[in-house]
Amino acid sequence: MSTYYFFKVKKLTLPSDSNKISVQQQIIKDSKIDAPPNSIMELVDEKYNDCFVVYKCIHEKIERKYRRMAGNPEYFPMSVTGGDKPFFAYQNDKLIAFNAGKELVYGLVKTLHKNFSNLIDLELINVDFKKIMDNTPNMIIGSWFSGLKGKVKSVGLFGDHVNLDENFNRYNSIADMSMLYLDILTESSDDSINIGITKNGGIILYNGINGGTKSELNFLFNYLVPNLLQ
Repeated sequence: MSTYYFFKVKKLTLPSDSNKISVQQQIIKDSKIDAPPNSIMELVDEKYNDCFVVYKCIHEKIERKYRRMAGNPEYFPMSVTGGDKPFFAYQNDKLIAFNAGKELVYGLVKTLHKNFSNLIDLELINVDFKKIMDNTPNMIIGSWFSGLKGKVKSVGLFGDHVNLDENFNRYNSIADMSMLYLDILTESSDDSINIGITKNGGIILYNGINGGTKSELNFLFNYLVPNLLQ
């Protein structure tokens, strides 16, 4: 399973001397205070698969859990985590896709916007579910609806052609669709691809695509995004 979050690139320029921005470097510089959580975006490849600019990303956060660390017998009330789990972002012209979960991606983008507004400006993609459903009426296999009033706040409906069920149409008229699931068969793939699309530009690939990351990016940027998200 792979998760990607898409943004429109309004501005993205890293310093030419380092090809890197780091929140920690900007905040502490030469001071001797304990380093705060860091957020990093570094250019690592300008021609990946001949068409993508690749960035290595790190987003640390404070985790407020008591734990022992580094052999110290005392418990500490908090620690910084995430620095050991880098993830990557892939840019093609005016779109960029971060290959990570929502919390990491949103945290990174928010932090970089705050500290480097002169260098980076990324805009969330607002997904038009109606357009997607109009273009894929025979591929819909599930959905989540939220914002319901009453004890039940959200409902998930699943099944082949679930969009033809009267319950689907009822919830679609009284609630907000937060996620749509599709089973897509493309000309370049013998097997169908199960995906989930969130309302804020997240795409989850539930089964692998032969060829790994390069094939996933080709599918997302050359097929899915042009046909469904733009």
